[in-house]
Amino acid sequence: MIRSKTKITFLVSQLGFGGAERQTYELVRKLQETRNYELRCICLSETTEPYGRLMEAVGLPLDIIPRKRSFDLERVRRIRELSDSSSTDILHCIHYEAAAYGFGATLGRRRPFYLPSIRSTVVRPRPVKTFIYTKMLRSAPAVIVNSHRGAAFIGPAFGVPQERLHVIGNGLPFESIEERARQGTDLREELALGLETPLLGFVGKDSKHKNVHRFLEVCRELESARPELHFVLVGWRLAEEDRPRLGLLSPRYHLLGIREDVPAIMRSLNLLIMSSNTEGCPNTLIEAAVLGTPVVAPDVGDVARILAPFRERSVTVDQEPASYAALARGWLDAPPSPGDVEQMRTWVREHYALDTMIASTMGVYEALLHG
Repeated sequence: MIRSKTKITFLVSQLGFGGAERQTYELVRKLQETRNYELRCICLSETTEPYGRLMEAVGLPLDIIPRKRSFDLERVRRIRELSDSSSTDILHCIHYEAAAYGFGATLGRRRPFYLPSIRSTVVRPRPVKTFIYTKMLRSAPAVIVNSHRGAAFIGPAFGVPQERLHVIGNGLPFESIEERARQGTDLREELALGLETPLLGFVGKDSKHKNVHRFLEVCRELESARPELHFVLVGWRLAEEDRPRLGLLSPRYHLLGIREDVPAIMRSLNLLIMSSNTEGCPNTLIEAAVLGTPVVAPDVGDVARILAPFRERSVTVDQEPASYAALARGWLDAPPSPGDVEQMRTWVREHYALDTMIASTMGVYEALLHG
């Protein structure tokens, strides 16, 4: 057993909307419930909504160290100071930027144990960052990666021995997601659409790697031949005020922005499109599967593993809009049967449960402390 009150400090780049931030919050929330840990969080940004507020609500002390310059050595000193003041046993760093600062703060020290957690797959940083990432990942006694493809890349790219890499996929609280879906508003009623109107959706943010523009190209492949189809966009920089910037004049496009009722929206969709250039272990696909919403997504990160039961119908390998559209037509013409829906749910429940992610992470902590 892990000794009572193991002290863990989480070091994160930011706490805004994002899959890594959500997973960190879920991990913190469940670790707090065990009462075996003293936890705190250091955030390297003033972007702390919503997960900073949620962490504080479950009793987690939160320190913010905003950036003053490109690489701020004062941050390294401050992280070390905060870790020392709390007698941190493990400094758990989320993503590359936080891991780089955590590496500097723990350099030359036996305690705290330095634990980077990498959420992306293939990265091609410039030479200076490549040098830093190589040093920091090779020095770590363990590295958590949330996808098998991420681990397959990090090992040879940065010279990390495979035995130090721990693949821990994301885990979600399925009962909570399903309850929120049941309590949400009816999306078609909200949008004043007919009950049979088919809805194709995007849930994410307008960022480079999420590639909402590819999603819009897929929509254009479909909209002329399917006048009954409407398109829903949910997330950061996808609100009504963004319509002119995205060139969306048609009333068949509905821009909902950031919403708190995403499970209900997702359950209302006939099809979810993920158009990302890169992913690790995307929460959105896991959430869609447990809600019974079919998906079309690219073969990046562990997408094909998440969608394994429906890989042929759901995963496109070339990322061309026409290929997405062909798979989308397949789902729109032949929606999932009740048996398909149950198969989706069973698969993700077996492989991406929150308790599994928590137990695996605790196993890494225990190995660091007592290995």
